[in-house]
Amino acid sequence: MTDETRKLTPANENPWYVLMTLYGEQEGDEIDWDLHDQNRKVWNAWSCQDLDDDERAKVAASSGIDIAETQGWDDIAAGVQERHKAEMLARNGDDFEYRGFPDKQSIIKLSEIAFSNTVVLEKAIFTQATRFNRATFTHAADFSGATFTHAADFSGATFTHAADFSGATFTQDADFSGATFTQDADFSGATFTHAAYFGNAT
Repeated sequence: MTDETRKLTPANENPWYVLMTLYGEQEGDEIDWDLHDQNRKVWNAWSCQDLDDDERAKVAASSGIDIAETQGWDDIAAGVQERHKAEMLARNGDDFEYRGFPDKQSIIKLSEIAFSNTVVLEKAIFTQATRFNRATFTHAADFSGATFTHAADFSGATFTHAADFSGATFTQDADFSGATFTQDADFSGATFTHAAYFGNAT
């Protein structure tokens, strides 16, 4: 299947995206920061559940968040899992086949996803390898201050509006090869401690 004919999956069919936006997606041009904070705290608690105290302190510092945001997963897990299933069914219809809650030990798989709303993952923490390769962002994408502790793959991704990676931290390989940025791409203050690939990026 060629890039031209590849069918992208709607974001709301992806379990990781729904977990990232558990309390709602961003709609319109103005970012609802209160909504984002609520979503981010759930995501960071889930993502950091296996970290020790030193690791929590490091990722909290790199993303500029309170360390408490990396804690407390066990207290909210049951409610989050229940809401996650309800959200996926609500966003996709009762005929949608729910395939379960994201596995914490699995790669975060957002490859070939069509993001039709603004994506705000400011100060989000990713503690597994993360794949956004060949995804399409049709509105702004905000990864400012995000922390990636494993490989981050954005190869072949398309950003049709502003892409903000300012202050992001990549502690393993970051792959943006073949990515397309059609408007502003901001990497100011980003930290790359391993290889960063931008070959054939536009």
